[in-house]
Amino acid sequence: MMRFPEGTTFTEEVTTEGFTCCEMRDGLPWTYQTDLYGAAAIAHCFLFGTYMDVHKKSNGQWDLKGVTIKRYWQKDLWLLVFSTLLNVPSCSAIPSLSELKEKIITTFYRAQMDREFNSKLSQLLCIVAQRR
Repeated sequence: MMRFPEGTTFTEEVTTEGFTCCEMRDGLPWTYQTDLYGAAAIAHCFLFGTYMDVHKKSNGQWDLKGVTIKRYWQKDLWLLVFSTLLNVPSCSAIPSLSELKEKIITTFYRAQMDREFNSKLSQLLCIVAQRR
């Protein structure tokens, strides 16, 4: 996008099934939205092993269709990721991917620390139980 004049947007619609971003479906201009949609599609494949399908809810927000994110998969994080990547406010309000990246890293780092803590706690409880 840096090669184009500032404010450049696109309106061409990709007709390849599964690769049409939400803005294209709504007939809105787009810039990075197609890339963000692609990132969401890749995450979807990693999590569910299937291609992503989306639908527009009655509140105007785009959402995943036909899948359930399990609670123990860090559900709140993945809901945020998909909501952010699928519902870009406008071409001039692209979400911060560095902020999203930090939330992902922080969530999984904290989950790893929790697992290590729980493991150490279990070891300690076993030692205490053996001494009784």
